[in-house]
Amino acid sequence: MGLALALAGSLLTPGVAQASRPAPPLDPPGPGPASERSRAGWKGQLALTRAERAWGAALPTGAGVVALHVEGGPQTYAPDVNAATFTGVRFILHDGPADPTGHATMTATRVYGPRGAAPGIRTVHAMSAARWMTHGYLRTGDLEPPEDLAPPPRVMSHSWIATGQTPQNAAVLRRLDFAIDSQDVLCFVGVNNDRGTAVPELLASAHNAIAVGRADGSHSTGGTRFEAPGRIKPDLCAPGATTSAATPTAAAMGARLIEFAGRNEHPGDEKAETLKAVLYAGAHQPKAWAPVDGRALDPVYGAGVIDLDRSLRILDAGPAGPGELTARYGWWFGQADPSSRVATWRFFNPEPTGEARISLIWHRRIGGPRLTGEAVADFDLRLMQTHNAEGQPLEAPVPVAASESKVDNAEQLSVDGLPAGGYRLLVVRNPDRHPSPWDYALAWRLEGDSEASTPEGSAPRTPSTPESVEAVGQAASP
Repeated sequence: MGLALALAGSLLTPGVAQASRPAPPLDPPGPGPASERSRAGWKGQLALTRAERAWGAALPTGAGVVALHVEGGPQTYAPDVNAATFTGVRFILHDGPADPTGHATMTATRVYGPRGAAPGIRTVHAMSAARWMTHGYLRTGDLEPPEDLAPPPRVMSHSWIATGQTPQNAAVLRRLDFAIDSQDVLCFVGVNNDRGTAVPELLASAHNAIAVGRADGSHSTGGTRFEAPGRIKPDLCAPGATTSAATPTAAAMGARLIEFAGRNEHPGDEKAETLKAVLYAGAHQPKAWAPVDGRALDPVYGAGVIDLDRSLRILDAGPAGPGELTARYGWWFGQADPSSRVATWRFFNPEPTGEARISLIWHRRIGGPRLTGEAVADFDLRLMQTHNAEGQPLEAPVPVAASESKVDNAEQLSVDGLPAGGYRLLVVRNPDRHPSPWDYALAWRLEGDSEASTPEGSAPRTPSTPESVEAVGQAASP
């Protein structure tokens, strides 16, 4: 605690900065991952093909992870549970028997079964959107907290949207944020199709969920308009001809990370904030990707397109708390106390890097009667250069990059071509009205300077017509 405050003070005092010693050097960056082409299909775009080669039998499949799959109405929520594609998967149909629908079957096929993107998942809760929002899960309008399903789900997929700025929608979003924060569930929700559409109120406007767009960029843009307007959505993108297809595909990658985290004994690696930060930092960026100045994300692609291999490497590297950073991949789950608002990582980079991606995630907190009260901290993420390539201290720290959004509960630093030298990375909690410590997760990767290009995705498709509550399109299974 005292170290963090002292180092923060040195940013304002050049003499102290000159007296500091550079951290042990990071290993020279190796070559970046091999490039994928769009002809490699959805597996190539997600770096799943590369991950299969790199991890072999150790590659997680989502084994042991329970899913919650939410679709439209009570008569349109059920996939074809008897289809051969779902061999070995048990669906718990919470709305009772229903004729299978093409949309529900398509979205489920993206994830489950031997050919799905998370073939290790064996148990799936299936539920209509209306039941999920009310007595089936969130219990919106009740005094009770969200339902504890058995067995408890760790990943959710929602390929539906709803529009209309109503108190009921605000209550749904707050209860969802509460469930994500308290149950450490990863919740993947779709935005709408076509860039001409607005970010929907449900569920993409949630703070703690992971809003998913299409890898080709043809989806809602323009920021949230509800529950803190102006937040950039989507968070991440995944391949799919519609957001209905992209969302469960992203959820499958989340399930693989959940399984992988469960194998280790690292405190904090199964937290929802950690896994979201790891997905952010691992993502690859299309050529058109360009974050807004001072903000974390690109207004179309968010943090980028999910890259499973990179995210696994970040998670596998293990935690590294404030102090001297020695690994090029890694993460940390910690707390920022109001009395000690700065955490500092120092590292010395002996050779220039290619991509440097550093991501910071924290949650909105929900409480009070009926879970209607909300609070969110304000963090910044900053990178300063303190030493030159020879290890000599600079006269004063030089700002390299900063992410200082006042509305997003995410920050990200994205630097291409980070020069050799010594650096100081700061996680700063700004003064606020909240007296309690606040959880946060940090994840990073520093790639070699030979980083290869990554796929741009396919051409835009015709969007579906929005309705009040709807499925957001259909596409072929992977």
